[in-house]
Amino acid sequence: MIATPKRGQELGRLPRMSYAALTSAVSALRSTLLPQVTLDELRRSDVVSFRSALENTPYRDVARISARSADELYAAVKRSVINAETQVLPYAPKRARSYLSSYLLHWNAEELKSELAARATNADPSALQSYVESLPNPWNDVKSSFDSFEKSHDPVDLTIAVDHAYIRQLVSSFNALADCERYELSGFIFPTLAWYAVKTQVIGKKYGKKLEIGIASSRELQESFLSVMERKRYPENVAAGEEIYASSMLEWARNEAHRNQFSPAPAQAAFILKEVEAKEVSEIFLQKLYGVNSQARETTRARK
Repeated sequence: MIATPKRGQELGRLPRMSYAALTSAVSALRSTLLPQVTLDELRRSDVVSFRSALENTPYRDVARISARSADELYAAVKRSVINAETQVLPYAPKRARSYLSSYLLHWNAEELKSELAARATNADPSALQSYVESLPNPWNDVKSSFDSFEKSHDPVDLTIAVDHAYIRQLVSSFNALADCERYELSGFIFPTLAWYAVKTQVIGKKYGKKLEIGIASSRELQESFLSVMERKRYPENVAAGEEIYASSMLEWARNEAHRNQFSPAPAQAAFILKEVEAKEVSEIFLQKLYGVNSQARETTRARK
């Protein structure tokens, strides 16, 4: 169950000073966002000029790597962003830090789903079971899906379980926040729940399974996703829904980034803006080095 925040709650119950350090750290992170003119310059440049331009940005370490593959380049950009995000966390009050840490688990979820899909294809069942049983919190719940995997031999049972574990952890830390903090995050959390619910249902339908996220979400928001997916086949329908979700979260982040500074919302907004920027930088670099589109690459990975 998710705790619904009450509109108009005052921040008086929360010491404003507890957010002073986080406000400063978030402001510093936002200052590293590349202006549009820089991104346009990167698109127009050749590979040598691209690397040179990156030297004057927070991605200078990426500019210096000699990536042997698109995966190596993607990993380098991801490390750069994760490092920037984790440097912000220590400045957040305890409950806000817990929530932001839960949000950042999406990086681990992405890696874990790829690892499980690969192991489900290449590893023997006993080795895969040992790996699943060794997973730490919050991923240890994935082990409960192993029986379903043994019957179907379909990694979707395991990867969907990762999504569900991520959402449960996110909602748990969200519920622990004060009412006013939750209200500031409602524009993120409720569309996120709706999207994960829809994605689970669509994937379940594709594989002939009844899959549910286990947390109630807005039917109206679900319908808004389904309306753009209904005329497409799998996995294009999921990709279309993902695009709508990402677009709405980017809009939320842009609107929230400079609002009430006394909640985790501006920090998460800055994280989202940085992650979107990193994907854009990755895409430009990948196109110049390998002629690979990062969005197409991620779609391919999602089909595995």
